[in-house]
Order: sequence, then structure tokens, then C-alpha cells
Amino acid sequence: EFQPEIVHDTAGNAFKWSCGLWPLLARRWPLVITEHDPQPHVGMNDFFAQMTRRVAWQSARHLIVHGPHCRQALLAAGVAANKISINRHGSFATYDQNRHAEIAEEEQTVLFFGELRPNKGVHRLAALARIVQEALPHAKFIVAGKCTKLPRKADMEKVRRTMAALKAAPGFEVYDRFIPDDEVESLFRRSALVIL
Repeated sequence: EFQPEIVHDTAGNAFKWSCGLWPLLARRWPLVITEHDPQPHVGMNDFFAQMTRRVAWQSARHLIVHGPHCRQALLAAGVAANKISINRHGSFATYDQNRHAEIAEEEQTVLFFGELRPNKGVHRLAALARIVQEALPHAKFIVAGKCTKLPRKADMEKVRRTMAALKAAPGFEVYDRFIPDDEVESLFRRSALVIL
């Protein structure tokens, strides 16, 4: 109905269900894909993910990446240089709108934020917290994020077990869910440190 002049998939291979749409869309409209992770994270490179990337990159008229290392990864995968542009990641200023300016930083509070996956080290938090809390008994850890579907069932179970253990651990505040945009700023304002 809209009849676009171009189709831009901003999620790259993150939305794997759209794999079948890319070739169809590319036949009708120029398809541009922003590829966030040309080299998949550990544990995120199953056969379907590999196939999705190949289909996406072949279907796209142009690919956008966020830095030179990502560009090199696409070049190494055989994507033509004239199909790749670097565009720095967009601004995160939307999360810093002073909607929660009254919230003060809480001393010795550490935030682990975002997608919960083994490659991000979420399963190491309990051991890390014990080390930190030996030196700083009042240290608190906020874990906020969601575990989306991982390629391996064992990894999903590992994250679920980790989250259950963290919920029961002293000094942890756990939000095991997607964090809406209007809550992000308050979590960061409360935190003295963000751990990646």
C-alpha cells in the first residue's frame, strides 16, 4: 500500500524470521540492511544464523555497518567494497532526557544492562559479586534485561539458571524482562558503574 522507494532493514540478521522476506523485497525495491554484527558473538552462530547472513548480504543492494572492523568482516566474507558504508551508531540521547533527574546515584551500585546471553558474561556475575562484596559489603548489583531466543537450548537453560540464582543472591536486584525506553534512564542514573 505504501509503495516505498527503498526498504531498510535496521536490525540486520537479528530478525531471523525475516530471512525469507529479503530476496522477495529485494526483487521489488532496493534493499538496504544495517548489519550490526557481521561476526556473530560466541554461541550465536548456528547454521540458521549463517544462512540468514548469506541470504541477507546477497539480497541487499547496500549494507551499512557501524565501524571499520565490521566493514573488514564483510569484505573478508566476500561482500563487494562498493556495497558497504560505515555509519556510526545513532545517538543514545533519547535515554538521557532528564525525565528522572530527581534520581540520585546510589553508591556502590553496579548495573549489568541489556541482552542476557552467555557471551556477555551474565553467568559470571555471581562470582564477581562475591569478590566485590568481600571488599565492599554494601555493593549492590542491578541486572536488567531479557534473554531472547538463543540458538542452543543449553545456552537458554544456562541463562535461566543464572537468572534464578541471581534473583536469590544477596545484593542483587533483578529485572528479568525487556526494559522499556522510559525506564532505561532511571537504571543508569542509579548506578555508579556499568559493567559490560
